[in-house]
Amino acid sequence: RQNRYAMTLSKDVITLLTEDHEDVLSMLEEFEAMRDGLRIHKQKLVQAICKSVRIHSQLERELLFPTVRESLGDASLVEDALDVHAKTEALVSQLCNTDPDDEFYDAKVHALAEPLHQHIKHEEIKIFPEIRQLEIDLLALSNNLMEQRFKLERPPAKKAAVVSINRHPKFSIAEAC
Repeated sequence: RQNRYAMTLSKDVITLLTEDHEDVLSMLEEFEAMRDGLRIHKQKLVQAICKSVRIHSQLERELLFPTVRESLGDASLVEDALDVHAKTEALVSQLCNTDPDDEFYDAKVHALAEPLHQHIKHEEIKIFPEIRQLEIDLLALSNNLMEQRFKLERPPAKKAAVVSINRHPKFSIAEAC
């Protein structure tokens, strides 16, 4: 994924977000095609779906929607999209906290698929065409999106153990002298 974004400097933000939609739909189709015996693979696929949806939602919420709201002057379009995002993210959180051996695991994936399809349809049919009509630099927004995506996709850095010099036994003895 990161390589695809590194090589797509000429794609606008709408194209990149549409590709996100295609990726998630592809993963959902792959999940649907799996047999029950592939629990570990299903779990990894669901984790990838959850991560993709979370990152996509955060990018739209933090980068795209504020720009659109400012340009439109009317927040109703953005508010509708944010409402759909909130519902989808709640289902994602619930799914990510479900054990793959749970008898309702597959059902929860199916429950997530429906609002994802609605979200994608709503954005691609209603929101994205309206955004294309606005006077927004979609290429610049695309570059910002790619930078932020790179940060979000990187694994979190491990925190180094830091020992305060005043609490170190060697210095405590020296202070006492």
